[in-house]
Amino acid sequence: MMKDVERALGEMGELLCGCGIDSVYQIDAHTFVLNLFGRKIPGDLLVSVRRRSGRFHLIFERIHREYHLRTHGSTLLEKYLSRCRVRSIHVTGEHLQLGISGNSNVFLLVDFGSGNLSLLDENGRVVFELQETLKPQPVMADGSADLTFSCSGDDSGAGRTFHGSSLTFNRKLSGEFILQQNQVIARRVLPVLRTERKKVQRLIEKLSDEQREVQEKELYRMKGELLKYHLQGIEKGAVSVVLTGFNGDPVEVDLDPLLSPQENMNRYFNWYKKLKRREEVLGHKMSFERRRLAMLGDLLERVQGGSELSITDSPTVFIGSLDTGVLTVAFQEKIRRLFYPKEKGFKGDVRAESFLRFTSRTGKIILVGRNARENDELTLRRARGNDLWFHVETGPGSHVILRYERQGVFQDSDIVDAAMLALYFSPNRRNRGGNVVYAYRKNVRKPRGSPPGTVTFHSNRTKHILFDDAVLGRLLDSRPPGMIMER
Repeated sequence: MMKDVERALGEMGELLCGCGIDSVYQIDAHTFVLNLFGRKIPGDLLVSVRRRSGRFHLIFERIHREYHLRTHGSTLLEKYLSRCRVRSIHVTGEHLQLGISGNSNVFLLVDFGSGNLSLLDENGRVVFELQETLKPQPVMADGSADLTFSCSGDDSGAGRTFHGSSLTFNRKLSGEFILQQNQVIARRVLPVLRTERKKVQRLIEKLSDEQREVQEKELYRMKGELLKYHLQGIEKGAVSVVLTGFNGDPVEVDLDPLLSPQENMNRYFNWYKKLKRREEVLGHKMSFERRRLAMLGDLLERVQGGSELSITDSPTVFIGSLDTGVLTVAFQEKIRRLFYPKEKGFKGDVRAESFLRFTSRTGKIILVGRNARENDELTLRRARGNDLWFHVETGPGSHVILRYERQGVFQDSDIVDAAMLALYFSPNRRNRGGNVVYAYRKNVRKPRGSPPGTVTFHSNRTKHILFDDAVLGRLLDSRPPGMIMER
């Protein structure tokens, strides 16, 4: 592991020394990313202190912001490292030290053996420590380092740039890390896909059993015809009767003694008609579930192969690619909850922002209620008179508010964006199109005593919307990071 660190440093040491640090975020509990600037740096610095499998190298692909974790540790490191520069690098054994200069001088110490990361101020006082049970190594003297890089006081080398061919090992480590993280994401999704596939397989087995039962419909029709042909010779109160079939063989027909022969005949014909209708429904259901099973199998194969999910793309790209006409909206929401779980705070659950918040293509704010109570709150108490209110023309759905800006004008693209979200956050989204009504908020009223989420409106217009995947993807991607996306 340390050989990889030393080889990566050998390639990037001079380039890294003198670079500025813009911001810091985490990917998981052990992995930090330092956004770099200056010297036309080709990537960001990855620092992973997972015990015995740490990493220290450049990453050349941008990790999507929705995978950035803003933690107490990353916030504290950013406070001390932001807008500062790397002035020195020392490596001894399994210990690495970054000297950082800015308003004050600090040292970032990494112990790859124990998995400890510490930040010391210029007086040697511990400012931040990833593992409180482990003590940071003391600041190492320059002479004891096996690998050392340092910058001159005036940072005269700041104009130097990298040569792509000289960073081949860093690129190899970067590719391995991205692939590893993609596999981590895939492992979160695969159990849900496998569970859904098992549910569909069990449903297909159940439908197959029902189809076998339905195949007996001709037997009921035949018994009804026999009762009709021999109706005059059957006595009321009999529990069964043996009749001669149309092929000459005897057929035993069970009867309900409480019913007349005519009623028993009608009962068999009704069973036949019921099973015939059921056969048609089962055929459609079986066809649909087989399509769903095939789609889930293909999706499982692609996710396992690592071609579907990437830490460099928004999860909404994958979520939006799911065909809700086959895989159902409920399944899509189940996948969504993997990436947008409920926020947690220091004192237990913390409510997310009251409403879902998006930005139109022209930059206007769009707010979406997540349930009937929030719809009332959004429309009746938060929205202003000149805001535009949107709702699907038929059926339930979210209330959507397009904010009016003083002396602003609603563009047609703003109306399309808000209407598309109203359609998306309704059961009609599976049709990928439909009518959406909209009106000024001042023309929307709530009838006295009506249930939550119920309103009346007038002076409204109607917009027919068809989903545009590119526009919808940009809209869903415009919400603030970490926003809960479940209803």
